[in-house]
Amino acid sequence: GGRQYNTLDELWAAIECSARSVPRNFLEKLCNSIDSRIEKLLTKRGGHSYMDDLVIFSHEKDIDVEHQLHQLCGNYDLNLKPTKRQVLTEGDITLLGVMFIDGGKYITVPPVKFEKFQTKVPAKDCTYADLLSTLGPLDESPAIPPWALALKHFAQSLVARERADRSVHWSAKCTNELRELVLAWHSMVVSIPRQSFVLYRLYDYLRPLHVYTDAAKRAGGFIFRQDGRDLLQRVYIFTESEANLPIVCLEAHTLYRAFAAVHQLELAGRRRFPEVHYHVDNVAVEATFRVGRPATHTNKDAKPILAKYVAMVNALHDPLDFGRSIYLQRVSTQQNPADALTRHELLTRFVKFADAKSIEKQDEQIELVKSCLNDHKSLGEQVDRGFIAVWSTLL
Repeated sequence: GGRQYNTLDELWAAIECSARSVPRNFLEKLCNSIDSRIEKLLTKRGGHSYMDDLVIFSHEKDIDVEHQLHQLCGNYDLNLKPTKRQVLTEGDITLLGVMFIDGGKYITVPPVKFEKFQTKVPAKDCTYADLLSTLGPLDESPAIPPWALALKHFAQSLVARERADRSVHWSAKCTNELRELVLAWHSMVVSIPRQSFVLYRLYDYLRPLHVYTDAAKRAGGFIFRQDGRDLLQRVYIFTESEANLPIVCLEAHTLYRAFAAVHQLELAGRRRFPEVHYHVDNVAVEATFRVGRPATHTNKDAKPILAKYVAMVNALHDPLDFGRSIYLQRVSTQQNPADALTRHELLTRFVKFADAKSIEKQDEQIELVKSCLNDHKSLGEQVDRGFIAVWSTLL
């Protein structure tokens, strides 16, 4: 929980007090292990430090700390190249793999990086490693459009899943169906207007923030909006197991992700928005988070899941802030811009492919079970009733 222990004796006492039911010999082994690890750290005299990009934030052109940094690095024969030095306020620059334009008001994907991505078209006889090389160059920048990023993650999971199901190496040739899906995704991303890759990055922490969320059976998403300008859009594609949950749980899941994203944004900015308005189009979700417990008319199977998400949100935000700086408001589906983040034509194709793979896997398991049963019978062995009861659910 963030507590600092100055000695091993203090740590031992804390462990002993918090785990009185644990056998003492186990605690002794644990503390002996901690002793040996700390001794190794204390006796280790050498170390390595790897540095790439160094960023200094200042309003002054002549920065004293920069001179100190040059001197310090020079003492260790680390010469900083002056040609690599960039000033953020001087035109459009690329920093940490992101391009800042218009004096840093906007971020986008550097043209060189996007041109490299455009050339990564999967060939006809491509391997699983080739597919990952097509998907990889599109990074995790906030400037990437939401569906491009979400479907990239889905495609990566499909590539790994098919390779594992076939028990082949990454250098093996993939199926034509999977290649066609990745090719369709690549073509979709390339066809997106370049303006869609430009994102306004300056949040005003003195103004209210509006968050719109929505979810459907296979995907959910949220939008950050301030003064009529969309600042961030993200899509989350649900797994097969998540897609089987009641829709109210998927709506709550998406809303929690929005809460977590706002929390991360406030931590990064070290400031809080005066008001955050969350807009949802689900009555049960709005009532649940507004009062801090599942609504009475909610499906009883969904109540424990909703209570879990309420508890997770309360771990991020003070419950007393609800109704004071955090507001839940219900909007109609027609007035909810996040509705567009719940469905996509390519998502439908991805889901059909994944479902087909699941059916094939189930068929293989069924044939395996039948084979096992037939082997028992051919040997004249009596099949255990428990064995039949367990495996008959697959038949």
